[in-house]
Amino acid sequence: MLTEKDYCDKDLSATLIEMGFRGFGLFYYGKDSSKLKTTHQSLTARTTKALNLTLAVSLYEAQKFLREEKKIHIEIDLLMSKWYPTIVSYNRLKLVELKGCESYEEALSEGIKEAVKILKEK
Repeated sequence: MLTEKDYCDKDLSATLIEMGFRGFGLFYYGKDSSKLKTTHQSLTARTTKALNLTLAVSLYEAQKFLREEKKIHIEIDLLMSKWYPTIVSYNRLKLVELKGCESYEEALSEGIKEAVKILKEK
């Protein structure tokens, strides 16, 4: 089962939605809260915006969106008990290699944040 560590934080979720992410899910962030909340009915990015909420984007969906829509990929490698994210462009050009993280999810989250930062600078 997915837990809070499997989702982008509120700010990153909001930024991905601004960049064109169109997904749905059962988790969201409240108006004045960065705490992940759940519902029993599926919400879309559009619905949550109308309700003044933020759809919680899963790390998997964020990685897929960046790869398929923005042509940028996050690779995660394990080396000596640390997880290392690398940002790779569509033509296999390594853009950034980041510091090691304690968990795969933390590394993926850091990679997504860096990929979004790179895309915003363009």
